[in-house]
Amino acid sequence: MVSNLQVLGALLLCLCTTSSGSPIVHHRQDDRAHRYLRFADVRRQCQPVLSSAGEVAGAGCAECLKRELSFEKGDWRQDAGHAPLMPFDGGADVPEGAPVPPDPLPLASFMLTHVDAADRARTAVNVSGVLVLSISRERTREEFEPWMPPYLYEASPEFELLPGSTKLKILFEGVYTEGTRRDGGVEDGERVLCMVRSAVLPTRGTGGAGRSNLHPPVVADGNVVLVLRYPKELTLTTRAVHGEMRSTNAVSDAAYFDTVRMMSKAGMYNAPYHFRSDELVAAACSPWPFGDADAVASRSGELHRCVSICEVLNRFAYRSMLTIVPNPNWQCGSKDPSCRRLEVGMGADEAAEAFGFDGDAIALQDIQCRPSCEVDGSEHSAKVSAVFQVLSPREHQLTAAQRAKLDSTTLTAEGVWKASAGQACMVGCLGGDKDACHYRVCLYVPTTFSIIRRSIMVGRISGINAGEGDGTGRPLLFEQRVPPLQKWGQSDMFRMAYNYTKVERAREFHRRSASPPFSIRDIVAKSLFLSYPTKASTGDEVMSLFRLADELTLRFMAMPDLFPSGGLERPVLHLEMLAVEQAVGPFRPRSSYRHDTMASSLPRKEPAGSGRRPPLNVAAELKIIGKPFGWSTALSLEGVYSPEDGRMYLVGCRDVRLPWQNMSTSGDLGDGMDCSIEVKVEYPPTTTHWLIRSTATAHITSTRSVGDPLRFSAVKLKASPVLYQKRWRDALSGRIINGVLCAAVLSAAIAASLGQLRYLKDHADVAPYVSHAMLTVQVVGYGMPLVTGFEALLEKVYFGSTPPPPPSSSPYPYYTEAGTTHLHRAVDQTVKLLVLAALLLTLRISQKVRRSRARMLACSPLEPERVPAERKVLVCNYGVHLVLFVLALALNGRAMTAEQLVALMQDLFLLPQVVGNAVWRVNCKPLKESYYLGVTAARVLPHVYGYVRPPAVDPYADPYSDKYFFFPNPGDLVVPLVAVVLALAVCVQQRWNYVIVSWVVKAEKKKSQHVI
Repeated sequence: MVSNLQVLGALLLCLCTTSSGSPIVHHRQDDRAHRYLRFADVRRQCQPVLSSAGEVAGAGCAECLKRELSFEKGDWRQDAGHAPLMPFDGGADVPEGAPVPPDPLPLASFMLTHVDAADRARTAVNVSGVLVLSISRERTREEFEPWMPPYLYEASPEFELLPGSTKLKILFEGVYTEGTRRDGGVEDGERVLCMVRSAVLPTRGTGGAGRSNLHPPVVADGNVVLVLRYPKELTLTTRAVHGEMRSTNAVSDAAYFDTVRMMSKAGMYNAPYHFRSDELVAAACSPWPFGDADAVASRSGELHRCVSICEVLNRFAYRSMLTIVPNPNWQCGSKDPSCRRLEVGMGADEAAEAFGFDGDAIALQDIQCRPSCEVDGSEHSAKVSAVFQVLSPREHQLTAAQRAKLDSTTLTAEGVWKASAGQACMVGCLGGDKDACHYRVCLYVPTTFSIIRRSIMVGRISGINAGEGDGTGRPLLFEQRVPPLQKWGQSDMFRMAYNYTKVERAREFHRRSASPPFSIRDIVAKSLFLSYPTKASTGDEVMSLFRLADELTLRFMAMPDLFPSGGLERPVLHLEMLAVEQAVGPFRPRSSYRHDTMASSLPRKEPAGSGRRPPLNVAAELKIIGKPFGWSTALSLEGVYSPEDGRMYLVGCRDVRLPWQNMSTSGDLGDGMDCSIEVKVEYPPTTTHWLIRSTATAHITSTRSVGDPLRFSAVKLKASPVLYQKRWRDALSGRIINGVLCAAVLSAAIAASLGQLRYLKDHADVAPYVSHAMLTVQVVGYGMPLVTGFEALLEKVYFGSTPPPPPSSSPYPYYTEAGTTHLHRAVDQTVKLLVLAALLLTLRISQKVRRSRARMLACSPLEPERVPAERKVLVCNYGVHLVLFVLALALNGRAMTAEQLVALMQDLFLLPQVVGNAVWRVNCKPLKESYYLGVTAARVLPHVYGYVRPPAVDPYADPYSDKYFFFPNPGDLVVPLVAVVLALAVCVQQRWNYVIVSWVVKAEKKKSQHVI
């Protein structure tokens, strides 16, 4: 019966696995019977729209309409009145000195979920959709996932009120129309959704204002009308969606609310963009603004002729954050209002309009790039469109960067990229208004980096008719800094170069910091033949440099106060290599190298036997990376790396420009960068990295004199464990290390067992008092590896922590050598022989104990109670392990495996002996000290080594996350500490048990006399 149940369970498990692994096929909502129940209400409330509707041309493509008429994170507001739509709970009061929470943002998202494509009406099409209105301080997650079936969002209306967040979801049904005239209804070239439906709305409370009125009752209301107006084509000046939601209830009704106005950008899911502003672009960019390159100094450069600007924008500019560069020529204070806007003169009789920027960052959104030979005849030229939105420092940056608003902080831009000029010129319209296209936006893509020039993209925003002498001639400069390397991708998209300018200072720092000729570190390194990360002397030169850069990348374990996180969540400090010699960028696969373009700029290979390896020029970035997708640059680094001693000597520059403040007092700063910083990084050797955990350290110091406001105290940082790729190509891998560790554990156990056998031979009278349960636990523990593999000896029980994955024989199978396989087999066979030897010795000890008890029973057949019995010992032993099993189940949420349970019993193998010594009142030494101390030390050794060995990694986790490494938990020390305590208990019992027994006997006699 049990076997049949096991087979049935296995079949069900396979079926579940197959079902979960197969792709889920969702029924399309269009294939379902969608019921429209409120035709009368739609006809009555949408009469103005229907009366002016024209012929619907695009109703045949239902998916196109869903894509084009949905939007995410638009703005909404209510007309001034006394009936707010929903409350907002700002959360608890902010304590004094705590960071001020960001301002709440009103966000509106809409998804068209169904289009009645079968309806062939020529003036209106039945549709349904979902509107989500929210007030939230932080909402980075999208309301609607484009790959999810739309009908999942139509389950029911919702109202959610949480501290810091309020959300209202309303379901609508109505009609879609396209207009031909404006007669109180639809304008020509406009698309309209008019919809009605029920909602779950909060009613106005009667208990007054404030927090006491934040939980009003909820009522179902069917008197809600929504009208959304879309442009027929998405262009530079026609990309705004205007919406209105109103209540048809009486003003005195509890469900009544003031009219809600919505505004958003159209084109949530790649709606087609139409380049129709050639005249505006020509007016803004004629003559071509070559002089704009002077505004960004030498940062402009010509993009490589073999790459299109569209490739660059799609890779680096998608949802990117641009940093506003303080213009040193502005010379104004932080309270000067003119430093917060870019004014554009409109003429003598018209007021000037202003592009406001309250913060220091710009979100680049809705990038559209289309290759076009019409620009200047080059196949790499293109037409470009984008939206520039200035972010406020009072708002959550990542949430604000995803908003689809159009106001005085937003520029819609369209223009052309000339490959021959290496520059893009676009016309900018404030808020997307066709009457406010008075701005020019220029973009450049540099191809050469330096320590103070590390921008993927730089640009400027200025007025088209800006004069040199008036206040409107000051451009707004911005740049996109080099992103974290994981955002570069894995392709050699275009060739970058690096201009080293601080190498001489770094070499001088190297000479000053070089170790003495007979330093301890160098002596140990030479005597142990230690080596450090270096480029390969053979093979592909480019590949070896990129591999070296990958191995020099570090992740630090602490965030010093020197580097402000800038509001990032859970910030982590990373050292990322930007360049090694002229190998610039992240590690790239061999197939993507362009050997013909890079080989000429790479250093030549040193000849064999050349002696000391010369230092390599390197460039790096010290970045602060936070959750979920934020990052900032803490230091730009440049210097040399010495492969001889594994040290890197760098000169660091940090941006100390304070936005919108006068920097004229800091005359020694180059472009606002403080380069009086020295950084020394020490890497661990690769020779011993496979055996023990080793980390790199970084020392950051300021060379400025005492009293300088830019001077800071020295900082020492320790990095997370370094995982060199080369260690997996060595003969020893993770499984081989475990095999050697098992051999050491078994050798110690065998030596202890041999000593115990000799001890029992010389002291046969103590053999009956050796616990059979203790020996049985060890027999089972030695028998498990013969069935499941030698790793069962190293199994551990984790209380409240996640166990690391089992080590693989080689995470890099392409580098596995034949010698590694043979060595692994040899280690495996050796461990099995040692396991068999330990098992036989333990069985021999058990045989001696059983025979000695048989002789004792034969000598005293009338007093069987004198022979030690294991019943109470077994009950106590199994009871303790049952408690530990339940505790692990409660803390971990999962049961122990059989291997873990056996390993736990083997770690606590002395527990039966301790219980037996107490129950039997042993007044002798059944166990030799070398036996119980030796076996205990052997069982504790894997636990101790787990704290010094290289940590296990999760191959499926992000290397930049905290879940990538599996570090030991302090709770994992409970089991080895209990094992040590048990060994001490046995020692105490065998040394002073006669005293303890005499105390117990005397206490029992006194108790019996008192009873009599």
